[in-house]
Amino acid sequence: MAALSWEGGSLRVALAVDSYIYFANLRPDYRWGYLGDTLVYAFTTTERHETALLFWDTKTDEKNTKMLSKPLVSIAAAADYCAYATQVFIYLYICICIYYIHIYIYIYIYIYIYIYI
Repeated sequence: MAALSWEGGSLRVALAVDSYIYFANLRPDYRWGYLGDTLVYAFTTTERHETALLFWDTKTDEKNTKMLSKPLVSIAAAADYCAYATQVFIYLYICICIYYIHIYIYIYIYIYIYIYI
């Protein structure tokens, strides 16, 4: 491999190997769904680096954007319904009571649990 070039603001790559030049178009794995006359898909905003959902009515060309505060896990759509799941962070507070020689000792443990819905 002699050279690699990435087109700025695009998904095209050129790769030089020996006396050959290979071109490729990269396709990211988009999360999307189609319900009724509406297409919904997820994308990452460039300025805030957050996930957003775009609901696009293909008949009226109306577009609505919903910003998500948590990372998106999945989208499912069928008939007239759309469901999306986001990652949930739950902080569990556990108090363990240990009985030892007539003295109660309380141990406080903070556990971070990541639940993917």
